[in-house]
Amino acid sequence: MLTRDDAERFLLSRVNYERRPIPPDALRLDGIRALLGELGDPHRRVPAVHIAGTKGKGTVASLVAAGATACGLRCGLFTSPHLVRFEERLTVDGAEPDKATFVQLVTDVAAAAERAEAGGAAPATFFEISAALGFLHFARSGCDLAALEVGLGGRLDATNVCEPVVCAITTISRDHTALLGHTLAAIAGEKAGIAKPGVPLIWGGGPGEAGEAIRARCEAVGAPFLPVDPAGPTGDWAGLPIPPGGPHQRANAATAAAVFEALRTAGWPITPEAAASGAAGVRLAGRAERFALPTNDRGEPAGPALLLDVAHNWASANALAATLREAPEQRRSLVLACAKDKDVAGVLRTLLPHIDDLTCTQFVKNPRAVPPDELAALARSLTDAPIRCDPDPHSAWAGAVRRAGAGGLAIAAGSFFLIAELRPGVATTPG
Repeated sequence: MLTRDDAERFLLSRVNYERRPIPPDALRLDGIRALLGELGDPHRRVPAVHIAGTKGKGTVASLVAAGATACGLRCGLFTSPHLVRFEERLTVDGAEPDKATFVQLVTDVAAAAERAEAGGAAPATFFEISAALGFLHFARSGCDLAALEVGLGGRLDATNVCEPVVCAITTISRDHTALLGHTLAAIAGEKAGIAKPGVPLIWGGGPGEAGEAIRARCEAVGAPFLPVDPAGPTGDWAGLPIPPGGPHQRANAATAAAVFEALRTAGWPITPEAAASGAAGVRLAGRAERFALPTNDRGEPAGPALLLDVAHNWASANALAATLREAPEQRRSLVLACAKDKDVAGVLRTLLPHIDDLTCTQFVKNPRAVPPDELAALARSLTDAPIRCDPDPHSAWAGAVRRAGAGGLAIAAGSFFLIAELRPGVATTPG
């Protein structure tokens, strides 16, 4: 059996899209099917709630999993990417697998990948390995249900081999356009590829071009199309809590409520009261996540509030901007790092009106970062606010904390990779 270090090395050896873009024709489902076949098809042993969308799918998946667990179901949760530990991606009833369990899972999936590849399958990608680990862990853990967050798109995502009892799509905006298409209708069509005959599909993104494309796909495959009011949960589910993080969370809660109702209608033991109690505890790391530095002996802030957000496209930046509009702090210092394949100009245009100064940095553990000087040059073409460059993200963050000052707000955003590098030490950053 592998050691924990061996397991980590194996996973890193399969990293591909999370470090460099892949061509559109590289996405297909035969690889994950071959890999899961070598493992005894664990994806067929656990019914799933399958959740796609440009933004909000991780929140909805987390709400569904927490609510289902509170209703007495043993529920797996598969999300991506992770911030600190790979094990964050595959939890059961809110708990990550322990070291021995995780190492055994990776050992078995690595061996299965070797067999599949010896039989002619293409080398399994990092995300295919991740999905296989999730399916295997949930099956071995005796899960009654699994909430699965799509990684990219939907139609050709490795999670799309699951056997869903409910599907959901949260919102649609332009992201990963080289892989999914350049129009909302095209992107929606790819995400609606998770629709299955007879399986209800919840749509949480409101009326418009994307919703019509999803409706058309549902009609084509015979999936009931169930749009929800993005203003928030209603009826029996009006008590479902709205997660912190901004007004967009109302639509996420409404989508989760519709998933619960679809499960209840299908005979699952879901009750509004229990689901609400479980969902009340959901907090997603790096999603409008606030920290407060200690107060002084007079009870006054000894430094700024700290806000971490993985906002990396226009939709998530727009949600962060809405959060900043509601924030009470007057002085805002932003640290930003972005990946090369993102709409960097769109992110900047959305966030710059809500901050007082910007420090452009990079994430150092991934080569896809926009160089800080290029990011700063683009920012200077869009604003007269003070712009700094600091290639060291930790130094950039410490500077932003100092400039925000007591009673202000220091913000880090632009990428999962940046937040992953900053978050472990963020609560102890000196003010």
